[in-house]
Amino acid sequence: MMKATAKILVICLIVATIFSSGVPALAASQAQTTQDKANTLNALKILTGTNGEYNLNNKLSNSEAVTFIVRVLGKGDHVLANKELYSITPFTDVPANQWYAPYVGYCYQNGLIGTSLQFKPSEYMLEKDFLKLVLLALGYKENTDFTYDKVYDLAYELKLISLNRYVNNYHVPTVMTRGVTVDTLFAALNTPMKSEEKKLYRKLIESGVVTAKQVSDSGLLNDTVGTAIEYVKSKDVDTLEVKFNEPIASIGDIKIYSADNGLPIGFSIRALSGDTLTLLTAVREAKKEYIIEISTIEDMDGNIIDKAVQGFVGYKPEAVTSDFFRISYIEPVNQRSIKVFFTHPLSINSEIGLYYSIEKDGIKVANGEQGQIKAGLLNSHKNGVLLTLNSDVLQKDALYTLTINGSMISGYGVKLNNGLGDSMRFVAEENEDARFALKEIKAVDSKTLLLSFNKEVNPFLAKQIYNFYVTDTKDKPIRISSTTVDSTGTKIYINLESELQKDESYIFIINNLNDVTKQEYITEATYNFKADYGKVETFDLSKVIAVDNQTLEVIFNKPLDSETASKLENYTLAYYNTYAGLPIDNVLFDPDNPDRVKLFLPKNSPLNSSKEYELRINSNMKDYMGNKISTAKNYFYGTSTKRADITIGSVVPISTDTVKVTFTREIAFSSPNLLPSNYTLEYNFNGLEIKKVPINITYINSTTLVLRFDTLEYEMPYKLKIASILDYTGETVKNQEKAFELKAE
Repeated sequence: MMKATAKILVICLIVATIFSSGVPALAASQAQTTQDKANTLNALKILTGTNGEYNLNNKLSNSEAVTFIVRVLGKGDHVLANKELYSITPFTDVPANQWYAPYVGYCYQNGLIGTSLQFKPSEYMLEKDFLKLVLLALGYKENTDFTYDKVYDLAYELKLISLNRYVNNYHVPTVMTRGVTVDTLFAALNTPMKSEEKKLYRKLIESGVVTAKQVSDSGLLNDTVGTAIEYVKSKDVDTLEVKFNEPIASIGDIKIYSADNGLPIGFSIRALSGDTLTLLTAVREAKKEYIIEISTIEDMDGNIIDKAVQGFVGYKPEAVTSDFFRISYIEPVNQRSIKVFFTHPLSINSEIGLYYSIEKDGIKVANGEQGQIKAGLLNSHKNGVLLTLNSDVLQKDALYTLTINGSMISGYGVKLNNGLGDSMRFVAEENEDARFALKEIKAVDSKTLLLSFNKEVNPFLAKQIYNFYVTDTKDKPIRISSTTVDSTGTKIYINLESELQKDESYIFIINNLNDVTKQEYITEATYNFKADYGKVETFDLSKVIAVDNQTLEVIFNKPLDSETASKLENYTLAYYNTYAGLPIDNVLFDPDNPDRVKLFLPKNSPLNSSKEYELRINSNMKDYMGNKISTAKNYFYGTSTKRADITIGSVVPISTDTVKVTFTREIAFSSPNLLPSNYTLEYNFNGLEIKKVPINITYINSTTLVLRFDTLEYEMPYKLKIASILDYTGETVKNQEKAFELKAE
């Protein structure tokens, strides 16, 4: 009695839950009548009838039940084709010559029915026994996944039966009818197999009984989601990802072609998993538009759409960002050259060709260890290197892989990818200017020539004036006073001692010059040019900004000569319209900002916001081409903004033993900033308080230090303490600290 009461309570709770949810159980199935479902099962070759008559009110015999189970598993044709294999059974009441014998035998051999002496083929089957057969057909195991007395519980949980059948038949032995059988089998076909994503109806498709299209057209499936492509994304130069709005079971034909000219793109299928299709394709041009067409797309419910069409653009590689030393991106140049950019600034170590190799389809086409690759630091980018091969082996639109050895060290003193090395793929480009060559020569003014090259030049040879020669058409030489390589690294300014005559013709000779990789040379080459120069902007002081009451930023209209820009005696500060000089403690020229300097004033002589000042520049100040300054005076007002104390800006791990420390203001290149004992790394290890000092300190620039320790552990909370910091003006701030962690990328 207690068990019966508990069962009724459970049933009531289930009823309450269903109605409170507002979603009727088996809503999809209830939209169709039993006759509709019978027509569907007939179309799927499970149920037979005559002119739409299926005797749905008749009781279901045991022999009919096993026949339905065999057919719903898609094994009907297989059983009929192998009668001799299945007709002999251990049941004494199943003669081998009876039509139902092979169906009984199949179910027996596959563990769907037991081993009693009699099968009783003509007796009517109870609903509970039929539900057990369906559960076994779905892959559930008796006494493992369910027990016989719990058949109704699992059947209701899987939505094989309605709530009414669950409530009314649970304790009442009920004989199965053909109509109820139709309802049950219809629900079973839409039920996932145990431990499998696919539903039972896919057994029919896999066995070849019906096609996916026949299932989709049969009325079995009731899917309210229309299959569609959500997006197509180029994941790499040769990898395409197609995302659908639902999991996909199968696809038909695929076409990929250019939106411009309709030319097809070759591809192969890498994977179809869930809602994502991954394709390997031929190389696609960056940002160019393409179209993909996919036909006969079948979802996991068996619904099929004829075609989906979606546009997308070719792959544009994004730069890799990392605190560690990694390859950031590759810029193809031509058939023998590429530019490689990194996440750290580089040093001359990056010019060791042994580190580099290039592969195509797993085969090396250029090996630095065999002298086939030369490397040169870029003048235009402190994080870049130009690689030049010894022949034109890179083919346009072909896919290559650059691999760099982990021994390569960055300008911060850490190994590439923490010593593991790095690689990146790139698509080669074609360029007619494959060899190192002079593109243009022109007169900028009466005493300056500008040479433009197709590659960055070797700055050492470019600065040797004897590598160049200038004459007029009568072979009269014009002496060269100096040369300068501009910030792009591809241009050289030639400064002459005497003036060129406007619109006259001249001859320029390059005696010896190579590119930045020292792989390609221009030797004894002669060029003609015309001195058709115009008016040239003179070197001037642009403006002075009071950053705070102790710091001035002085900006010029051209990049500066580093030597004259760094001399304190080239700057004079005074009150407006006076000649009395005001003290300047220090000057800072940063090569990364070559058109400006910073001037630092003493703490006891700050600027006054109510006063106007005058900054004068000595006539010895030069721009990067050696021209002396023209306008050397500028007026500005002071400020009441006080200079903030220097603090630690950030502590960032850049390898598993090194951190980069940045400061909010400029620091001095002297003690205590360069003493290891000035820095302490503190952390807790298994309850022990650990302290250690760096084994090496590198001064990178005025706001950056690199500290190397013996090792750093991932996910360990660290605290860096600095006893004192000496800023660029000589002021000291004590007892700074900053917490950080080394996190896995």
